[in-house]
Amino acid sequence: MSKTEKAVKNKYSKQLLLSSKSFSGIEKDLLSVLLADKKEYTMDECKNILEKEKGRKVK
Repeated sequence: MSKTEKAVKNKYSKQLLLSSKSFSGIEKDLLSVLLADKKEYTMDECKNILEKEKGRKVK
């Protein structure tokens, strides 16, 4: 791949991500609250959102 070409990452709807086998039940519960309904996300974005949330301190 040349420097000018960018790797295209697929984006998925919230519903499709929640039905994916890539996430555990608890992760799906978190994503159902954290993801916007009408926005699309890559798998990497979802994983980053989950990692950020898991690292957050509980008040």
